[in-house]
Amino acid sequence: MSVSDDLGYSYGRYELAGARADEREVGYYTRVFRRDTAGAWKVVLDTWSPVPQGRGEQAFVAAGYAFLERGQVADAIDTFERMAAVHPRSANAHDCLSDARLAAGDRARAIASARRALALLADDPNPDAVFKERLRHKRPPCARTTPRSSDP
Repeated sequence: MSVSDDLGYSYGRYELAGARADEREVGYYTRVFRRDTAGAWKVVLDTWSPVPQGRGEQAFVAAGYAFLERGQVADAIDTFERMAAVHPRSANAHDCLSDARLAAGDRARAIASARRALALLADDPNPDAVFKERLRHKRPPCARTTPRSSDP
């Protein structure tokens, strides 16, 4: 709600189901409302952003990190959990989920997701060798970020 009490918004996740199982759409929406001169609320912006199904991991990665950039950590976690469900052999899905859980302050689950990503790495269908090498050498969420006084 705006300070002037004439604008408001809502946002969230939506799921639409059709008559058949393959007629399903999942995505995110944003609606902005404005109070008219009679005091009634009217929709002035209504956006729907479906998450592409079965089109690879990149749509999930883009959506999840966009949520993180906007500080919508719960939505990022939800997106990456869906990514992991759709792509169960993906090390990248669990790596992304680790990043989001760390952003949420859930260190224990971030570490579990990072370990799962490493465990999946050998059988990950992603052929990108550079990605796999980067993930092998990525600093885990449990690693120290400041040196001890005894470190050289």
